[in-house]
Amino acid sequence: MHSAFRLVKRSIVKDIPVAILNVGETRVEKEGIGRELVTKLESPIGETLDRVVKLIDAEKQRLQ
Repeated sequence: MHSAFRLVKRSIVKDIPVAILNVGETRVEKEGIGRELVTKLESPIGETLDRVVKLIDAEKQRLQ
């Protein structure tokens, strides 16, 4: 499995906000980098993305 740590570091250097979806502590948190630019949602990815897709689909239906 590949880490997205390097992508987060690049974003932080460029002052680009980052959202992390993960269960457990990440390397970004362990190293304490970019605290002001990083938002973390501690949640299982499968359940969370399933809910996001359902919300997007519901919003599309509402707008039609």
